[in-house]
Amino acid sequence: MSTLIGTLKTKILVGLGVLLSCFLILLSSCGSLASLPPPASIEEHPEATAEQYSGGRQTSESNPILTPNADPTPNSTIVPRIPITTQNAALVEQVYQFGSGWVNTMAYSPDGQLLALATSLGIEIYDAVTSEEIRHIDTNLESCTSVAFSPDGTLVAAGYSHTATIWYVSNGTVYQQMTAYRGGITEIAYSPDGTYLAAGTRDGSIDLWQVTDGSHILSLTTGHWIQDMDFSPDGSILAAGAGSTIYFWSIPQGALLKAIGLDSTLTAFNFSQDGTTVASVSENGVIQVSELASGESILEIRYENNEDSGERLQYVDFLADGSTLITNTNAGNVLLWQISSGDLLEVFPVDLTDQVNIAVSPDGSEFATCSMVGAIQIWQLPDGGLEHTLDRYFIDIPVVTFSPDSSLYAFPFGRDVLIYRTSNNVLVQRIQSLPHQATSLAFSPDGSLLAVGSGDSEITIWRVSDGGLEQTVQNENLSDPHHMHLAFSPDGTLLSASGADGVNLFQISDGALLYSFSVEAEMMVDFAFSPDGNLIAATSGNDIYLWDLANSDHPLRLRGHTNAVNALDFSPDNSMLISSSIDNSIRLWNVNTGGLIRSIFGPTQGINDVAVSPNGTLIASSAGDGTGRIWRVSNGACLQTLTISHSEGFVVFSPDGTLLATSDSGVIRFWGVP
Repeated sequence: MSTLIGTLKTKILVGLGVLLSCFLILLSSCGSLASLPPPASIEEHPEATAEQYSGGRQTSESNPILTPNADPTPNSTIVPRIPITTQNAALVEQVYQFGSGWVNTMAYSPDGQLLALATSLGIEIYDAVTSEEIRHIDTNLESCTSVAFSPDGTLVAAGYSHTATIWYVSNGTVYQQMTAYRGGITEIAYSPDGTYLAAGTRDGSIDLWQVTDGSHILSLTTGHWIQDMDFSPDGSILAAGAGSTIYFWSIPQGALLKAIGLDSTLTAFNFSQDGTTVASVSENGVIQVSELASGESILEIRYENNEDSGERLQYVDFLADGSTLITNTNAGNVLLWQISSGDLLEVFPVDLTDQVNIAVSPDGSEFATCSMVGAIQIWQLPDGGLEHTLDRYFIDIPVVTFSPDSSLYAFPFGRDVLIYRTSNNVLVQRIQSLPHQATSLAFSPDGSLLAVGSGDSEITIWRVSDGGLEQTVQNENLSDPHHMHLAFSPDGTLLSASGADGVNLFQISDGALLYSFSVEAEMMVDFAFSPDGNLIAATSGNDIYLWDLANSDHPLRLRGHTNAVNALDFSPDNSMLISSSIDNSIRLWNVNTGGLIRSIFGPTQGINDVAVSPNGTLIASSAGDGTGRIWRVSNGACLQTLTISHSEGFVVFSPDGTLLATSDSGVIRFWGVP
């Protein structure tokens, strides 16, 4: 038996060595690459489709799996072909981008003619009738968390970071700008007469300003994150939901009038049209209607799906008839309830697989939704019929990957994956209808296959040539898509998938699990493999473990970071491991001794990702201050600073070294030497 185990271990280690030698090639972190031909059978056709894949779920024409059906268009077709080096890194600039950001909240204008979207890139204003884009208001790469129209519809206000800004709808110029004294803004609300603007924040404070001159009137506090906020219809009361309580203050005096306690953390509330009652929804699935004068509950409805499936209510409002409530859930259902009886009247399955933001028109004749796959749609009330869909889509783009020869790149788009030709930005393939948005992608060594990790404990492998499904790998170890990384073996027969619990090695031909390599799951954020396939590194809190696969029982423990390590990459020559951390540093380690070679200190809000250039002379990083940086490996000098705006973005070099891709706020930005 010991001989058999030894033989099996040897075969596994050999397989891992072969597999892992490919990993950093696929992540653009190796040295010179052999030029691989692009897939010969690919035709450039923007309407390319793939075999539908629904992950075993039932779908129908009445309840389709929504996904963007319009292809994103790059803002340039000029692609740099000059490798980025230490000599020209200072010349690197953005050359093109994909994406429109993602939507945080929406609001109708008082006449119901306009729909404003608070996005990660600013404010978008659309004609709610024709779906025509009226205006984009830039917020200097700040993500807007809330939006509200003035009562006359001529102004629109939004909160982002510590700033509340009011713009003219007609031309997008600034009317007024105010600063919140404490935490980042979560909610914005106009008083019904347009006199005041209120902003709630993450630390539980509320600021009230005079709109005409921006003067600060008063500050209020709750001690908890402001989840929702609104004025009473007559403007005499400002209400805010924080924790499991709704607070009511007199305006402009700021005296606390009442506090209505709930059984669970509040997610949303709204006043009735006459201001006598308040409807709320909580995390425990309870819809509660309370009388404002007494604070007593006059109706409680417990949503049954809450306990069975974890489906949570996220929004509530009174319809114009005053007798009906509308709610929505994080599972994509919009529900209508009769107030007098508490009966469920209608269920509109807007998007059965994703949470949905919702806004109801002032006259109650329609509602707008935006799902996590980015589709903005307008629906009729009371029948729930679809009126129209906006042409643009607002989605997160969590990852991009290049083919080994750099001729193609791929990224998730809703529940699709789009594959473009790098030389001219032409769409060559669209893999459609994944069960969830992809969080990890990897090309096979010859570029003919694309592995996709998208949750549901499975990986799907697709043919690039025709978008057909080649293989499905299912295993319970793959249950956490947010920690998944993928890589093919050089011969294309094996696939490695790393998750929060370790690294798993699968055989592509039958999907069988060959080996599982475990680490401290609760502390691991990232893995990296050396280009020669002999080493594996994994984060563990503030530390890094480095294994030699020939002697995996005795890893080196690399210590030096003072906060969580969140990204790793090896140098192309296998001599160094590069790490980034929330402690604002990049560290270079000697893989033979585990000794610290160099520390690079940069941004003050943590460094979230690192990538080594193919020639090994540069390091790219993304940071919490909204910047990307290019560093010289030899001395740690910063050669270029890039504005990428979002704190959780990735960075990756193309294998030929001509492009650097970054993600931020639902946008992929491509950088190069023009």
